[in-house]
Amino acid sequence: MTPKSSYRRSRLAPRLIKAIVEAKVGELQETLFSRTREKDNLQRSIVNGKQKRVTMNVQRLESENFLSIISPRAPANTFFEIMTKTIKNTKDGHHFNSSHWQNYKKTLPKLPQDSFEIAVGMILGDATMYYVSREALIKFEQGVKQKEFLFHLFDLFSNYCFMTEPGIRFEKETSVKSYWFKTFSFPCFTRLFLLIHEKIDGKWKKVIKEGLIRDYLTPKGLAYWIMCDGSLQKDNRTLLLHTQSFSLSENILLTKELNKKFQLHSRVISHKTRYYVIEFPRQDSQKIDALIEDFLIPSMHYKLPNSKKKCVNDIV
Repeated sequence: MTPKSSYRRSRLAPRLIKAIVEAKVGELQETLFSRTREKDNLQRSIVNGKQKRVTMNVQRLESENFLSIISPRAPANTFFEIMTKTIKNTKDGHHFNSSHWQNYKKTLPKLPQDSFEIAVGMILGDATMYYVSREALIKFEQGVKQKEFLFHLFDLFSNYCFMTEPGIRFEKETSVKSYWFKTFSFPCFTRLFLLIHEKIDGKWKKVIKEGLIRDYLTPKGLAYWIMCDGSLQKDNRTLLLHTQSFSLSENILLTKELNKKFQLHSRVISHKTRYYVIEFPRQDSQKIDALIEDFLIPSMHYKLPNSKKKCVNDIV
């Protein structure tokens, strides 16, 4: 083989591969269209208590081996996993790892102070954090009855999200269980992550460190912690913070710093024999009202001690 012919073949190979892939993708799209139409027809046929059987048929369609067009060895549900990942990992035509979005992240200012305060309160509650690559991110999730609160949080952090709207988590296929969203990884979130996490036995764990409440929790952060994890007792004046995920010693440290910083009288009480929560007695109700009332969104006023606006059942 001459060097010239070898050169031509080396140039033709990528074009040939591209043409084959484009042809296969077109064929795959046609198959998807027909399968989607069949799926829609099946869903319309749910009548006379046959929903379970029809749902199984829909799931069977979704798990069929669409990738057999490209690779007979691919797992049956791989296509949908790949398609879902592709859809979630792109926005405005650019992959999230592309230079377009990485440059966007570089131009963002650090997290505003009020957002940082809110994040501290939420992380003390139900929000979770993860390390992704070299930085951390936050995931927020709230039950269906706290939808307004979750969407409020999304509005606050949307500049630091690739998601265009919160996601929905379903329970038993049809009913909505919760709403959620996550930020992208960002240096400011890493700073927050290291404030509230330690590596124990090779795994990162949320922990309460001395000075966390004293140095970083503000009235606004406390308000969001209560909106996230607070509930009122039957007297509507005694407030509980559901801190079951923390140990007894961590809860004691929390109450010690809360009481000193905000002049409160909280104490640790047992919960379901195995866990501990923080109780703010009736005498603290007016003080808590004064601290957090300005920061509560309307749908969360039912968690406010002494509040006359009990608009929703007291559910954490």
